[in-house]
Amino acid sequence: MPREIDEIPIATIGEFFQRDFRGDFGALPPPETEWHCRLLFRGLADSRWALETTLERFTKETWRLTAYEDRVLRCHAAFQSHTGLHLPINREKPVTLGHTEFPEGWLEFAVRLRHFGFPSPLLDWTRSRYVAAYFAFAEAAKADNVAIYAYIERAGAKSGAGGEPRIETIWPNLVTSPRHHTQQAEYTMAHDEQEFVRHQEAFSRTLEGQDLIKKYVLPAKERERTLEVLQSMNINAYSLFHDEAGLCQSLAIQHLLLKEK
Repeated sequence: MPREIDEIPIATIGEFFQRDFRGDFGALPPPETEWHCRLLFRGLADSRWALETTLERFTKETWRLTAYEDRVLRCHAAFQSHTGLHLPINREKPVTLGHTEFPEGWLEFAVRLRHFGFPSPLLDWTRSRYVAAYFAFAEAAKADNVAIYAYIERAGAKSGAGGEPRIETIWPNLVTSPRHHTQQAEYTMAHDEQEFVRHQEAFSRTLEGQDLIKKYVLPAKERERTLEVLQSMNINAYSLFHDEAGLCQSLAIQHLLLKEK
């Protein structure tokens, strides 16, 4: 029987910020000794939205791992030429991520592309509940409820049948876009032996004790209060994105929504 994601209603943003999330998952090893037990968060501006990657939203096509890897490599020369950045990729030296191999430097480049809008099979998470709350509430004006997911990769050993969909967590220590670090970002990638698959499908089929996930649902009417608290912590679009678009979004929230309370 497919595993369902637990949904937990939260009344206020204060309750969310103070919540013992690890307690919701039961007995777990401490994250300082077992890195795979660290908490990751993902905020969505509408609680009805699924856990979808930008690649899934961009095209309904199912992508083979090797085909997507090739498409990213095709972007490499143009990206370097237009940005003036030197981003080395060594196709002769593979790097193993879980059960998957990529050319050295490919993953860092793919993450950089993802942060600037290139459709990606990587689902982005953050280690900060506050950053996740920003992404949930910043664009939540038209929703009744927002959702913030909490994820722990595993409580013990991670296993699965050969060929079955699996979720890989990508280690955060990457030399890539500064946004990756200011957003405290990490990523998951769902795939079988040859193709990327939907995260929701992989979550529903993984075994007990791994890929642990909770969905917290909060009323969108908490938007103004949330953004006000986050602004006081200097968590806003400008601090998270470092560009003119982020600055303008921050100014809009400050002067049109919060009105400098």
